[in-house]
Amino acid sequence: KKTMILVIILVFLSSVVIADDVKTIDDVIQDYFVSIMYSPTHVRAGEPVAFGITFLDKDTREQAPLDYVWVRISDKKEKEIYSAGRYVKESPSDKDTDFVYTFQKSGEYQVYMLFHKDETLIHQVVYVHVGLSNQERLMWGAILLASLLSLFFIIHHAKKRPKKKKR
Repeated sequence: KKTMILVIILVFLSSVVIADDVKTIDDVIQDYFVSIMYSPTHVRAGEPVAFGITFLDKDTREQAPLDYVWVRISDKKEKEIYSAGRYVKESPSDKDTDFVYTFQKSGEYQVYMLFHKDETLIHQVVYVHVGLSNQERLMWGAILLASLLSLFFIIHHAKKRPKKKKR
């Protein structure tokens, strides 16, 4: 019994959500330093993800204002496109270009970004793993718990059966 209670407690504790932070991908592309951030780092289906893009001059590290950023979100193999759009800064003084997207299904996604600066086009790709939604996690947790309880019940009752006598 103690072992079964311990297993149930461990299953419950493994489903507790740990606080997320920001994932940052930095890269030098042509004459620019590009920093792409998204939060939370553990992305779940059905929950919004905030993306931020900082675009700096490679040498001076000063802000290099973009004209716009075009973003396309697709599955990793680019067979299905889920969103595409152009994001424009509200004013030239804006330091970052930000957008929010909610992935509807779990899986691997490609976030393709095309930066437009003067007459220069620069692109960057970020891959995002999207985990199960909280509802899916609860469902699988319930299935696992029911399976463990069934197994415990079967083992427990098998031990209580009287042994047949040999004739």
